[in-house]
Amino acid sequence: MNALLAALLLLQAAPAQSEAEKAEAAIKKFGVRKYKMLTQGKEAGTMVLQARVETEGGAKVVVLHLKGDSTIEGKVDGGTIDEKTTLEGLRLLSVRTRTADGKVDEGISIKDGQATVTPVDGEVKTVKVTGSTIGFAAMFLIACVQEQKAGSTFKVDILHFKDLQKDHEFRCVAKETIEIGGKKYDSFKWEQKGKGTIDLPDEDITYKIENFWWISPDGYLLRMTTNEDGKVLNDMILDAK
Repeated sequence: MNALLAALLLLQAAPAQSEAEKAEAAIKKFGVRKYKMLTQGKEAGTMVLQARVETEGGAKVVVLHLKGDSTIEGKVDGGTIDEKTTLEGLRLLSVRTRTADGKVDEGISIKDGQATVTPVDGEVKTVKVTGSTIGFAAMFLIACVQEQKAGSTFKVDILHFKDLQKDHEFRCVAKETIEIGGKKYDSFKWEQKGKGTIDLPDEDITYKIENFWWISPDGYLLRMTTNEDGKVLNDMILDAK
């Protein structure tokens, strides 16, 4: 009887973590990660993603810093994205993008269900967003803060600069072992499906999005690929040393 009572007390002393608490734990494990970028199998640059939790106005927010550089047809380009999100659901709060030389390129702020997109050169645009809207940088973290279990699934809307891409579905399809730099890693493979839009002067072009994400059991990104017709177009691989 005494053993049973002790067991019950232990159960009461360890309540289940909330979604926000789970996300905070995953973000702390994520920390700072560097990735190699490849396009059609050829080295195309690097990307560094940093995630941390801060307190603003008495509430915890996630601060994401994404820095990338690329070499396309011999031309070097790059820039940074600084994004703030809610802790629960990584819902978008604000974005600031900068060019490679540090100049502000675009800003986004969210208020009352509206995103105000302010480019340095161009017309200010407002976009109606939903309660499940995340930003571009959060897309690289959103699967990391989920339960790593085959069959898990969720949907989000993604504000990709000035375009709102709705109903992106993420599904954990399998547990896999992958190899990076000669070392094997346990991972959970997530599939992302959705649609994107290219806003052109004369017409809008809609295209399919199919990405795969490999997440470690600890909740950080190991690899990500973008695909078209079953072929890998771009590959993002953890720079493991």
